[in-house]
Amino acid sequence: MKTVLVIFLFCISCTYTFSDTYFFSIIDYLNLALENNIKLKIAKLSYLKEQALTNLQMEVLKPQLSVNSDPLYGFSNSRLFNEEKIEDYYTHNSNIGFAFSSLIPTGGTVIVSLSDSISFGTIDQKFLNNPVLSINFSQPIFVNDGFFNIKGYKSEILAPKLTREIAQMDLSQSTNQHILELINEYYSVLGNEKKMNLLRQKVNVFTKELKLFEIRKNQGSLSVIDYWEKELEVKNLEREVYDMDFILSTGIKKLGSLVGLNTSIVDISLNDIIPNIMFPEKLLFENSFAYRIENVKTKLNYLEIQTAMKNYAPTLGINLSINPQYPLIQSGSKDFTESITNLWDSNSWIKYSGSIVFSLPLSLMKQGQLENIALVRKADIEKLELEETRSSFSDEITELYDKITYLKTKGQYLTEQLEYSIKRKAEKEKFYQIDSSSSLEVAIAEVDVDTARNDLFNNNVEIFLAILDLYNLNGSSIYDLFL
Repeated sequence: MKTVLVIFLFCISCTYTFSDTYFFSIIDYLNLALENNIKLKIAKLSYLKEQALTNLQMEVLKPQLSVNSDPLYGFSNSRLFNEEKIEDYYTHNSNIGFAFSSLIPTGGTVIVSLSDSISFGTIDQKFLNNPVLSINFSQPIFVNDGFFNIKGYKSEILAPKLTREIAQMDLSQSTNQHILELINEYYSVLGNEKKMNLLRQKVNVFTKELKLFEIRKNQGSLSVIDYWEKELEVKNLEREVYDMDFILSTGIKKLGSLVGLNTSIVDISLNDIIPNIMFPEKLLFENSFAYRIENVKTKLNYLEIQTAMKNYAPTLGINLSINPQYPLIQSGSKDFTESITNLWDSNSWIKYSGSIVFSLPLSLMKQGQLENIALVRKADIEKLELEETRSSFSDEITELYDKITYLKTKGQYLTEQLEYSIKRKAEKEKFYQIDSSSSLEVAIAEVDVDTARNDLFNNNVEIFLAILDLYNLNGSSIYDLFL
């Protein structure tokens, strides 16, 4: 017997329709949830957003090369009178610049830039050129008990990667939690569906029994009080059916919400097959989401300390500039190429300039010390939280193992009870004559068999869910277990 369900699947991409009864397995629901559930979509988009931000941070840390150019080559349409001759006035102007910046393993920054400005006119035949090469080096010093800031350099490189790793684990953990919630609700609905069928079966049997009680009451062989007690028992069963119908309807709606679809009751039945999931081979705290996330956060906090120390550290700066100087060239030629060829002569020279700057931000260093103390305290708290998580992990593992051991032992008793119920039903069918009395006895025995079978099924579901909880604690993907 089965309670039939219908699910109207409204999706932007596709619409699901069913001409016949379709048995939805748990993997069907998982696939639909991954595709349609709003919370999971938000979790994925949040991860992609964090990934984009960390990629941006990593891109900024890479060596940067920029090129700026502002060339102007052409001529003026105006005519100038020179010795009663008309000449076109040609101009050549160009500004171009290159800049290269990069972090270096000492934690400092190097910027190399090259710029040049060139102009040439055909009327006055003056060629102007002003190239400049500059090198700037900035280095935080006396950081982390060392002259250079090598740890700070590593922190800036590693921090974005760790942030992205946390976002990935958060997504995996939230996906696992949603899948576990969906699986629990799936088997809750399935169990309530079976319970509903059993209640209706009991109502039918007890109603027949009530009719026999009425005959015996009318014959005077049964007291009115006994009859009323049986009638009340039937009424209580009918009320339980009503309550279970509401619970089942609510569960179906919740299941549809977890899948991300609109649902109502009609034409889809749940598949009551329990997947065969083996015990996890190793249960290590280091594999758990809780440990991995807290461990990465601890590393990230340490890197924040290194970065803070760099930001408030004394700085040594070295600046070097090279600027070739050319006299004003009048080559006597109206050709631009010839002017460049004659650019360097005995009157040309190179101008060098350099500076060393030491910065000691005393007020900022005090702020840095206070921020460093706060970050160190934060790191201490995270270490304690990690130890607390380890203890909680051990307790949860022990609790789940005890629960599974108890359920397996209970399952043995329930199996024996089911076997006894089946034998008892067979004996009743064999030895009772088929009349109103004996057929009722057989029906009652059949209810006992179905009750024992449901109890065993629910016990196996609890074992299955406990094993999934073990995998979740171990940091495994729940979805991958069903592939």
